[in-house]
Amino acid sequence: MTVLSTLCNFSRISSFAVRKAFLNNKRNEIIQAIRKMSGGHGDRTMHITPSRFQYTKFKDDLHFYITLGVVPIVLLILYVNIFIGPATLSEIPEDYEPKHWEYYK
Repeated sequence: MTVLSTLCNFSRISSFAVRKAFLNNKRNEIIQAIRKMSGGHGDRTMHITPSRFQYTKFKDDLHFYITLGVVPIVLLILYVNIFIGPATLSEIPEDYEPKHWEYYK
C-alpha cells in the first residue's frame, strides 16, 4: 500500500511539474485558460451533420404549390356538385331554333 501511495504522489508531482513547465509560455497559458472554460457537463463536442435545408425547402414548396392548385379545384367541384347538381339531358322544345354554332360540322 505504501508503494501505491508513493506512486500516486510521484505522479501528482510529475504532472504538476509538466503542467508548470508547459504554462511558462504565455501562449500556452491562454490555451489552457480557454480549455478550462468548457464547464465539464459531459462531452463538449459539436456533432456536424449534413444540412437538410434543400430537402425541407423543396418539401415545403411542393406542399405549397400542390395546396395552391388542389384547394381551389376542390372548392369549385364542391360548389358545382352542391349548388348546380349533376347534368341532365332534356328534350329540345318544338319551337327552338338552333344557333349557327350549334350545328354539327
